[in-house]
Amino acid sequence: MIPVMKRSLSALFVGGLCWSLASVGLVACGGDDDSKSSTGGTGGTGGATGGQGGATGGAGGQGGTAGSAGQGGSAGGTPCDAYCDAVQTNCAGANAQFPSKAACVKACAFIPEGAPSDQSGNSLACRTYHAGAAATDATQHCPHAGPSGAGVCGTPCEGYCNLMIGVCTTEFTDYSECTTKCDAFTGKDATDYNTSFVSGDSLNCRIYHATVAASDPSGGTDTLHCPHAGVTPTDQCL
Repeated sequence: MIPVMKRSLSALFVGGLCWSLASVGLVACGGDDDSKSSTGGTGGTGGATGGQGGATGGAGGQGGTAGSAGQGGSAGGTPCDAYCDAVQTNCAGANAQFPSKAACVKACAFIPEGAPSDQSGNSLACRTYHAGAAATDATQHCPHAGPSGAGVCGTPCEGYCNLMIGVCTTEFTDYSECTTKCDAFTGKDATDYNTSFVSGDSLNCRIYHATVAASDPSGGTDTLHCPHAGVTPTDQCL
């Protein structure tokens, strides 16, 4: 009887001790408990891996935001800004085509856009190409890049009428009337335009005063330079 009681007390003591240690996670008691403890440990590792994955995802999101900001920064400026920067930089002094960048930007708004590959024809794209080429040969390319087009980027009459219809709005009823009347002007086929033509009976003189009128802050209703640029000039282009 006594040995049986001793074994029972011993088993009870060991079981109690095992339960106490298991409750604080120091040991596992029994085959099924061992399996559950191991599974629990693996679950913990999975949670840590999941946390790392979440952190990586967050970093990716930040990268996307930075990319959008970069695209926004590159969208600055307009085709007219690019054209006028180039023509004002590469066509200066005796090759100058506009009296100021402000006049260039205003006049540019009335030039047909054209196709990006244009190297001829009455278009902004053609003038932009030649404004760039003028960096290495200003004498040849600046007249093509300027408002007249000089027979390469449109005829001088096309260049003149771009300006007159857009800037000096009371001189002609439409583009067709402008080109018809321009055809009778002295120097209608001139290919040497620059800003030195401030007087004299010529198409170049009329183009010059039309470009000056383009920078008028009242928006093209210039009462001084538009009359100089008309069919029957009041002064200068006589």
